[in-house]
This record gives sequence, structure tokens and C-alpha cells, in this order.
Amino acid sequence: MANNQESVLGDYVLQLQKQKEERERKRREQEEAEERKRREEEERQALKARRIRLEEEERRRDERRSKAEKWILVVLGIAIAVAVAVVITQKREKEKKYLQALDTAKAYIASGDSCLKIYHFDEAREFYDKAGRMRVGQDVDDIVEKRKSMLWNAQAIRKEKERAERERIANEELAQNIKEESENCMKENPIIPDGTSEIPYRAYAGKNIKSIIIPNSVKKIGYLAFYNCSHLVSIEIPNSVTSIGYSAFYGCRSLASVEIPNSVTSIGSDAFRKCSGLTSVTIPNSVTSIGSHAFLDCSGLTSVTIPNSVTSIESGTFEGCSKLKSVIIPNSVTSIGGCAFYECSSLTSITIPNNVTSLGQTVFSDCINLKEVNLSENLKKIDNFTFRNCRSLETICIPENVVRICMDAFLNCTNLSTIICRAKNPPTINRSTFDGIDKSIQVYVPASSVEAYRNDERWGKFTNIKAIVE
Repeated sequence: MANNQESVLGDYVLQLQKQKEERERKRREQEEAEERKRREEEERQALKARRIRLEEEERRRDERRSKAEKWILVVLGIAIAVAVAVVITQKREKEKKYLQALDTAKAYIASGDSCLKIYHFDEAREFYDKAGRMRVGQDVDDIVEKRKSMLWNAQAIRKEKERAERERIANEELAQNIKEESENCMKENPIIPDGTSEIPYRAYAGKNIKSIIIPNSVKKIGYLAFYNCSHLVSIEIPNSVTSIGYSAFYGCRSLASVEIPNSVTSIGSDAFRKCSGLTSVTIPNSVTSIGSHAFLDCSGLTSVTIPNSVTSIESGTFEGCSKLKSVIIPNSVTSIGGCAFYECSSLTSITIPNNVTSLGQTVFSDCINLKEVNLSENLKKIDNFTFRNCRSLETICIPENVVRICMDAFLNCTNLSTIICRAKNPPTINRSTFDGIDKSIQVYVPASSVEAYRNDERWGKFTNIKAIVE
């Protein structure tokens, strides 16, 4: 009996719990439903508020746009009105101008005065013809055309007479000047007037002068000033001269000496070219620039001193100076141009200062009596044909910094018996660099580099490579 009661009681408790859980579930579902409704209502309210806000913003934008368009129309209207007013004013001014021009032209036609004002009438007539406001009668046209023809013919005749008279006077003056200049230039010792500041282009070119004194007023000797004055023996250049121009004394083959004053700062290209009688020249310290080929083919030149003020020797400067025996290159020089001493066949020795970093092509080519050469320690390359045909060269010392020796650099140096190369790495050489040289000559290289030279494709052709004995 007791067990039955406990069972009934337990079922009752379970039923109560289920009922409680059911009520709790329904309550939660109701709360969730109410929460969903609340959120949906809030979303609807938010969407509604957003729509209202967007509609309000759109309305305000439309209002602003409308106001801007109105202002633009107002401004545009004002601008158009101002432009129309300006055009009307300009048109009225033009009409007024041409009315005045017409009156002026009529007055000139009536008086028969200068034809230079006839154009007033033509302009006025053209304007009114285009405007369709006035037609000028044929009789007036005929009068105008006849008057214009007559006056223009008279003016043309007068101008032609004036031009012929001016031309006649100019020709007479030119003939007189040419006569005076020719008479002066034909003299063996012409006189350059005091006050002359420059001897101009070809002033005495090709003349038979023998000597000339340049006054102290001259500052510049111009281009070809004494070109081909083959009889010129002496010339005095004053201290006022600062520059000697391009080809100034080209071909003055009788000129034996020239003293360049300390005032000169530049000597132009070809300045003394083919002055074959020139035996010596001293270039002062004031000179900073010597142009290319300045002393080319000065075959009588035996010595030259280059001042410390010069930093470069240009290409062909002393080319063809076949009697040049000695030249001193100062430490100021940093570069020597191509062919600078080409065919200086009497040159026996040359020392290139250590400041020189580059030598141009063919610089000492065909210096057939050159025996001794001292190269710059800072030289990095020996260019094409540098010592080609230097048949008297016996020994050459290649500095440590040289990395390349170019084509035909020592071509046909047939008397070369010793090469001393101080470069630790074998310099790059061309297959024709040492053409015409006996490959059994002594080649001295750094002791640590002997094998590198022997194994090099082109240096290895020399069969007698040895270490330098310090």
C-alpha cells in the first residue's frame, strides 16, 4: 500500500514539473514573440525615419540646386548683357572711326594732298559696303583710282631716284674704302691705326706684307687675320692682346720667330699652322688654352716650352713638327689629345707627368727617333696607335694602373727589346697591339703574376716572361 502511494505521488510530482516546464516554455515563446515584434517595430520606425531624412535631404539639395541654377542664369544674363553692350559700343566706335576716316579721305582727295592718306577712304568705303549702309558712286571711284594712280606713280619715281642716289653714294664710299685698304695692305710694312681694338677677319689675308707693328690698342687678333701672308718675317704683338684667333697666322711660312706676350690667355686652333720657318716659340704662363693643330706642320720648330697654366694639350697641337727635338710637358697637364705629337720625327725622349690620366689615339705615332718614354703612373689605358712605328724605341715601362693596351699601340716598334709591365693583372691587349715585334724579347712582370701572364691568351705569345727584379 505504501508503495502504491509513493508511485502515485511521484507521478503527480512529474506531472507538476511537466506542467511547470510547459508554462515556462510558453512564457519564453511569448516573450520572444513580443521581442521580435518590438524589434520589427523599431526597424520599421528606423526605416521610416531614414526615409523621411533622405526625402528631406533630397528636398534641400533640390532647393540648393534650384537656387544655384537661378544664380547661374542671373550671372549668365548679366555677362551676355555686358558682352552685347561691349559689342555695340565697339561697333559704334568703329562706325565713328570710319566716318572720320571717310571725311578725312574726302578732304585729302579734294585737296589733292599726299596719297599716303588715300587708304582712309578705301577702308571707310569697304566698311560701308559690307554694312550695306552706303554705296560710293562710280564717279567717286574713278576719281579716287586716278588720284591714287597718279600719286603712287609720282611717289614711286621719287623713291627710285632717292634709292639710286643712296646706292651711288654708298658705292663711292665703298670704292674709296677698298682703295685705301688695298693701298695700305699692298705695302710691305702697313700701319694699323692707333685706336684699333681688333684686327678683323681676313684683314691682311694673302697680302705681301713683310713686317707689321700692332698698336697697343689691339686686344684681339681675329680669325684668319694674317692667313697665308707668306712673306711675313716678323711681327710685334703688344701686351694689350689677350687672344690670338683661329688660323690667325696660318701659312706664314717666312715667320721665323714670334714672341707671345704675357697678356695672351688663349691661342686659337690652327693659329700658327704651317708656319714652317718658325724655329722656337715660348708660350707665357698667362696662356690657359691652346687650340687643336695650333702648331701643326711647323716643320722648322725645334723646341717648345709649355707653361704650367695649360691643363690639356689638344689634338694635333704639334703634329708634323718634324724638327722638334725636345718638349717639356708641365705637371699641370692632365690630358694629351690624339695626334698631339704625331710625326715629330726628331723627338728623342718624352716624359709624361703623373697628372696625365689619358692619352689620345696616335699621340706619338711615327716618332721614328723616339728612344725614351716615361709614362704617367696614373695612366689607365694606352690607346690605339699610340707608339705605332716608333722604330727607335728600345724599352717601354707600362705603369701599374694600366688595364688596357689598344689596337696597334706598339705596332712596328721593331727595335723594342724590353717590356716592363708593372700591372699585377695582365692588361687586356689586342691581337695587333705588339704586331711587328719579336716575341722572344724580355718581358718583365711582377713576380706574383708571372704565371698569369704566361697563361694569358695574348701575353702568352711572348716566350721570355720573367719576374721583375727589384
